[in-house]
Amino acid sequence: MQGNDLQQCTSTIVAFGRRHCWEEALATLEEKSTARLRPSAIVHAAALQACERAHRWEQASAGLGSLLQKGAPVNTLICGRIIGACDKSMQWRWAWHFLAPMTSTLSIECDIVKYNIAAGASGKESGLWQHALGLLQLATCERLELTDVSYNSASSACEKSR
Repeated sequence: MQGNDLQQCTSTIVAFGRRHCWEEALATLEEKSTARLRPSAIVHAAALQACERAHRWEQASAGLGSLLQKGAPVNTLICGRIIGACDKSMQWRWAWHFLAPMTSTLSIECDIVKYNIAAGASGKESGLWQHALGLLQLATCERLELTDVSYNSASSACEKSR
């Protein structure tokens, strides 16, 4: 997409997302994609954010699958939207499920915030404390500086496992 088309498409999708109209946001993205225009990662992230706001993790997941199938670039912004959609939809196991391959297979450099979201999500369901601790270890291996939020998320996950 070029200049004004990109801005207009992104603005339209963001507006749909604010109103929790995820179907319209995805339809707009699809319309632009089938018009032989190549929406940027920012446009895709806006559509995924609409899914996140509407708590539609399945559609966000399908959007990621579509991106990968098309060979489109997947970046840390998209990674954050997928994990956020899982968290808001209370699909905490899926948050972990998406984070691991994004950092290893897709070589996306997620910042500590993405790890904290996934670790916090792991702490919301009992029995996932190992995932939260694994995320701390993975973040350390990625040479990310752990924060108080990192430690609190893991601690909370361990506490809830009792």
